Amino acid sequence: SLYILHGTPRKSVVATTSEHADMQAWHNLLGHLSERGMKVLQNENFIPSFDSLSLEFCVHCIMEKQKRVNFKRNESHRKLKSLELVYSDVCGPFNVKSLGGASYFVTFLDDFSRKCWIYPLASKDQVFETFKKFKTRVENEIEKTIKCLQTDNGGEFCSNDFDDFCARHGIRRVKTVSHTPQENGIIERMKQTIVERIRSMLSHSGLPKSFWAEAANTAV
Repeated sequence: SLYILHGTPRKSVVATTSEHADMQAWHNLLGHLSERGMKVLQNENFIPSFDSLSLEFCVHCIMEKQKRVNFKRNESHRKLKSLELVYSDVCGPFNVKSLGGASYFVTFLDDFSRKCWIYPLASKDQVFETFKKFKTRVENEIEKTIKCLQTDNGGEFCSNDFDDFCARHGIRRVKTVSHTPQENGIIERMKQTIVERIRSMLSHSGLPKSFWAEAANTAV
């Protein structure tokens, strides 16, 4: 298990072997695979066996694999009745417009039931009018009123008209800190799920990307 060196040494050649160095080399060779992944490959005899699979600190893994994590919560704050808290967020723009000319979609999610509603939009400035239509529809269906609306600080949610409308109808506004999607994690995860299903359905069906709005409605 020594390294073979080719060349003309000046005086002597010192060849050493290091199990830790070999393991690090395999980590690099496998595209900076995690320790867990290397253990799986080792158990399946796809890589040599090492007494210990403890990798050195890898700055490349730390810098290139970072992602935002959820804020830890000690207790659940899920509401006990429908429409006590509604989350909303906008997704887009999509690279391809839908058949109806939409480039975005806005989602509304009830915290209690986790029921979701989706509306394709041609532009973000349609969010306010869409919310008014959603409010009328959902309150008529459920026979309850929206108590609180939680959104990010996007301009489509922060206009004076939007705030005044909510104030007139007794809807409390909760706006998350800028650039902190973790605070709106429930609707962010739902939005991610919808987009993943859109991609999967279009890929499976072979339909062009312009059918994304139909796929989104089907997913929801």
